[in-house]
Amino acid sequence: MSNDPQIEFVEHIKELFPEIINEKGFSIEVGPGWFHIVEEFIGEIYSQYRASANKAEWLSEFEINSIKEKFGRLRVQFWATQDTEQIRAGYKILNKSIVTCEKCGRPGVLRSDLLWHKTLCDEHYEFAKVDFLRM
Repeated sequence: MSNDPQIEFVEHIKELFPEIINEKGFSIEVGPGWFHIVEEFIGEIYSQYRASANKAEWLSEFEINSIKEKFGRLRVQFWATQDTEQIRAGYKILNKSIVTCEKCGRPGVLRSDLLWHKTLCDEHYEFAKVDFLRM
């Protein structure tokens, strides 16, 4: 077991959803405040896999590559042969990232007045402003 929460979370996700997580090249690069959103998103996708009549075909048509923060929002890079209702439902889950602090999971606001766009609660925003002013 690692002391790095990021590594531990990736391992946790691989254990929960082994059938749909590609071991090669899969990565999650977000703060711990968004871990629950990531898990909910992958769980939604996993439910589509579990409901599928032909799991081998489903696996050949969908692959999650990486999950990361970009412009203060949660982003998922994936490959799919078609747009499905489940993927659209998953994106509704990802939208929670713009109202959830990436650092701690408390209610947050998408902040655009720092060096980078970040979704932070008031407390982490104050820390980020201090760090920004030190630059």
